[in-house]
Amino acid sequence: MMMLDVQPHCGICCRLLAKESPLSGVCRSCFERYPVALVQAHLANGRYMAQLVSGELVCFVGARIRGRYVDLYGGQVCVLSNGGANLWLPCPDGVSVSVANIAWCVQVPENPAEARE
Repeated sequence: MMMLDVQPHCGICCRLLAKESPLSGVCRSCFERYPVALVQAHLANGRYMAQLVSGELVCFVGARIRGRYVDLYGGQVCVLSNGGANLWLPCPDGVSVSVANIAWCVQVPENPAEARE
């Protein structure tokens, strides 16, 4: 029986991984192109938050990066208002946004109160 040499591929773009990858499971190109928290959301579900350049906040549990776009799923969008109450909209089917329209992205601790200590 012939043994195949299986080489690891990038979890985002499927390129072969170099031995010196900056983040496990991701090639250097994707690591440098996308925010680290967004890459982590692509690789594993968790609690994440991103702000779009237009001001909306997006809370999500996972992401699927597709080149210049990303699908953020399992969360809700907060439409910020000037002086009024913010409106949180559930998005059970996810939100697709341009990666260029993400101002920042962060992984949220399971218990934010403990993170401050």
